[in-house]
Amino acid sequence: MEAWLRSQGLWRIISGSQKRPKLKLPSPSKDNTTAESATAAAQAELLEAKTLELQDAWDAKSDRPKDFDLKALDKELTSMVLIRAVPDEYSHFVSSLLLMDKLDKDTVHQAFLTEEIQRRRRAADAVSVTAMAAASAPLQCEFCSRPGHAQSTCRTFARAQENARKQAASGGTWKQRQGPRRLKRPLPPSQLQSLQAMQVLFRISVILLPSSNPKLTSVGTQTQAAL
Repeated sequence: MEAWLRSQGLWRIISGSQKRPKLKLPSPSKDNTTAESATAAAQAELLEAKTLELQDAWDAKSDRPKDFDLKALDKELTSMVLIRAVPDEYSHFVSSLLLMDKLDKDTVHQAFLTEEIQRRRRAADAVSVTAMAAASAPLQCEFCSRPGHAQSTCRTFARAQENARKQAASGGTWKQRQGPRRLKRPLPPSQLQSLQAMQVLFRISVILLPSSNPKLTSVGTQTQAAL
């Protein structure tokens, strides 16, 4: 036994040669602080859990009001289908509709009608402004290109219409009555050279001789017609 106590360093305390150490007891103030900290942490955790439970309950109550039923859900779904089916040009209008507290079908339908009427009025105003700008511009006839009058009051256009009616009543235009023109056949090279030589002689004779000779004039005319 003595050997074991010596090995553990306790023999001197048992034999009385060394003063026995005093046992250090924990301080009451430190214990209270630790207990208070643990209690505060537990209370904070419990409060957070209760807050989350209350938030979940409040959200469930908000999602399901007292007057909520399946018919109201169907109306809201119908309204959402109407809103999502509109073109992209109505994006600002759709954003304003989604901010409404109640998506009633009749309310959404009335809002669509009001928006469409306002858009048509704006388009009509734009057309009227364009028409006023065109009316204030100087007039120019599209037929004769003269300023100061329109095509409906153009005298040149009226005369052209009258002439066209007369030609149609008489059986077509003058060119149509004449029929297709006959195409001249190309002359052989030998005959063409002889005609060109005759034309040169005719011009020389006209310069040298008086122009009162009828035979010479008729020959020159025939030569030019052949060419």
